[in-house]
Amino acid sequence: MRLGAFAAISLLLVACGGGLPAAPAVPAPAPIAKAPEPPKAEKAEKEPTCKEALNASHAKADALCSPVCDGGDATICLALAVHHTADPKGAKVVEGYLEKACEKGLAEACLKLYELLEQDAPDRALSAVEKGCAADPADAMKRSCRAAGSLRGRSGKVEDLRAALASFDRGCQASDALACAEKRRTERAIEEAEAPTPIEGKLLSATGGTVKVKVSSKEPLTQGADVDFQRHFESKPGQRNALGVLGSIFGGTVTGWVGIAKARVSKIDGDVVTLTVVEERSVIKVNGKKVNHFTPGAKVRILAAKATR
Repeated sequence: MRLGAFAAISLLLVACGGGLPAAPAVPAPAPIAKAPEPPKAEKAEKEPTCKEALNASHAKADALCSPVCDGGDATICLALAVHHTADPKGAKVVEGYLEKACEKGLAEACLKLYELLEQDAPDRALSAVEKGCAADPADAMKRSCRAAGSLRGRSGKVEDLRAALASFDRGCQASDALACAEKRRTERAIEEAEAPTPIEGKLLSATGGTVKVKVSSKEPLTQGADVDFQRHFESKPGQRNALGVLGSIFGGTVTGWVGIAKARVSKIDGDVVTLTVVEERSVIKVNGKKVNHFTPGAKVRILAAKATR
């Protein structure tokens, strides 16, 4: 009876929708938040090379390239000088780098240093282009030789002209046509500077190797100086003397000077100069008889070496 009643009650509960209460719903777990990613480190800038820094006018150009210049790379020294050229306050820096490049034998740097120093420091400018002239043949070397020659010969002194000639000659040997032209011009200037000074006069007397001349020129003579002694000649067609044949050959009067002796100045007394004949020259014989060039009244001249300027 009890079992039957219990079963009937159970069925009744089921039929009426009764029964045990439903279990509460379990909420879904919340998603786990991801930790923020650390910021990416910026990529380190690549250090430029010396040449890259120079090409880009980089702020580190000096720091990167100065050791290369000091190590003996003349082209880098020159590039550093150019790098600083635009800086109005960098004149001394430019000069320093050019000096280093020039000392290492880079003619282009020597030429630029010369241009920088020519006005204010001509001696240093000359030293620079002489180094450039000693470099291997190239355009800058040739221009250096011409610049060195021009500076050397500026004074007009014979010793300086000779030094200039050496510079022009080196440029000429390097096939520089302008240097060759300057070499020829300088040679002529040296010849002119060293040419004896003619002192004209009249032969007063000639006795036993002693000749007295009354000079008409005020050019200075030095006692004891060795000189050339010349006589003026005039040759006309048909003239019966040793030089007359010249007039016939050339069809007219021929005049000139003939060297008759090498002499030494033994005395100077106002406008009368006494010469001692050291060696006779132009010994001419006609019909076996020696022609006397030392006749009183003859027009003569003394050629004395110019005093060194």
